Amino acid sequence: VSTQSTGRFKFRNVVTILRLGCDAGGGRGNGTRQRPTLTALQRVPVTFNIEAHGLGYLDPSLDPSTEPDVRKGSKFELPYWMVHPLYQRKWVEVALPKIYGKHFCSTLRADPGVKVVTLHDKSPYFEEFGTRLALDVQDEALYRVITSTIRRRYREILDLSQNSSQEDTSSLTKGLTEFERTVFHVGQKASQNFIRWKHRDLGEIGLAVYNRKRRRDD
Repeated sequence: VSTQSTGRFKFRNVVTILRLGCDAGGGRGNGTRQRPTLTALQRVPVTFNIEAHGLGYLDPSLDPSTEPDVRKGSKFELPYWMVHPLYQRKWVEVALPKIYGKHFCSTLRADPGVKVVTLHDKSPYFEEFGTRLALDVQDEALYRVITSTIRRRYREILDLSQNSSQEDTSSLTKGLTEFERTVFHVGQKASQNFIRWKHRDLGEIGLAVYNRKRRRDD
């Protein structure tokens, strides 16, 4: 990915979707608050544009006791929380991880269906990290693939969640990302609540109607 900007583009839709997913999953305690930290731990391939003195310990191919510096042109992976500030200073070039590369993106363009593609084994936080990465490196093509994937899978997940309220869904949710699991469980809960409401005992509502009718009769 080149450091040259490809122009400004908006991430409002996908960010809104992700925020809604996190808010809806608030009942899971600290899980959603941990996501920014977990996505920052994702490892990304980089190439150093400079000699990085004293950072030889970052390169697994070097012995820092004898080679304390990272040589210009060195290639290895780093967690994204380290990559981001280096990339901003143009000290490194960022290569997209395979799960965001051309081959897998082509698969997602063809058919990202839940029953066709399992994302959890690729990355539990595929959407969060992918959108963050696309925003930071200004990769509009990656952004479009991820937002399209979210929209298409989102509809399918909601449909499946509302038609499986009484079924064992462990095999289905196994391949979903953490965000998608939140969407699925919210949809399933909404479906269960609707069924209970549809077959509800009138309870307090019925009692209020009965009392009002009695007062009119009196």
